[in-house]
Amino acid sequence: MDSFSQRAKKHWTPERVKKVTSGKKLLILPPEAPQLLRVMGVLNADASMSRDSLRKFLQINHMLQLLKPALD
Repeated sequence: MDSFSQRAKKHWTPERVKKVTSGKKLLILPPEAPQLLRVMGVLNADASMSRDSLRKFLQINHMLQLLKPALD
């Protein structure tokens, strides 16, 4: 595992994940897909997420929920 993934796993505790997801079941979560979220500009170099990035993160997950039936 690369160092960014390790940083993300340490940073994204269950409490932090719950805070950004508001208890919703999302398809992509920061500790599970840190590299993807970093490349998409959602996660910072320290694996944190800004407020603007949080909105983008939720939009990405919403789009995936809409596409999921067609992809399945």
